[in-house]
Amino acid sequence: MEQASAAPLLRGYWKHILLGMIVVGSLALLLGLFSVLYWHWFDDLRLYFWIQFMPLLAVLAFMILFRPTYSHQWLLLVSLAWYALAKVSEAYDRPVFGLTRGLVRGHTIKHFLAALSCLTILWMLKKRKPLQA
Repeated sequence: MEQASAAPLLRGYWKHILLGMIVVGSLALLLGLFSVLYWHWFDDLRLYFWIQFMPLLAVLAFMILFRPTYSHQWLLLVSLAWYALAKVSEAYDRPVFGLTRGLVRGHTIKHFLAALSCLTILWMLKKRKPLQA
């Protein structure tokens, strides 16, 4: 008797995950663009701030509410810290520029710190292992 292969099932599974990532990513980009346009039209930053900080709060909520299924989850907190520092450096753009005697702006440092945040997540994904139940 022949065994059925799981390959077709897995191909379909990954196709749906990829489609979901494309849809969610596209919606996120459109919402981000709309928040900037809304800021421009109405001089109101509330939607922009909500879009910037709600994902951070969602990640924290998921970490608190659900048990981890993979190791190295602590690196998410490190990534959140890098991102929080990035937002602080953006908020203090001019003072940073003054403190560095015109060498670098806080906005520039923000991009560096945000990249470190992404790199930390990449490191976490590379190092993690499934936890025993």
